[in-house]
Amino acid sequence: MTQDSFYDSQSGYGTQSPSEPPKKNNTLKIVLVVLVVLVLCCCLTLVAGWFLGDPILEFLSDQGVDLGLSLLLL
Repeated sequence: MTQDSFYDSQSGYGTQSPSEPPKKNNTLKIVLVVLVVLVLCCCLTLVAGWFLGDPILEFLSDQGVDLGLSLLLL
């Protein structure tokens, strides 16, 4: 009796056949994605600070917190 090809492919599960190329190291791609995400987060924080900075400083000064910034005088 001959084995079905389905069972032949399952018998080598977890092993890499010699005809397949080895997996490439994706560390560089992961590092680049993380750096891009960090740069985008920093840019979004700067934009939010630019537009929301004065209302936040006014709110904090109303609460009695003095940050020593002279931006409110401008």
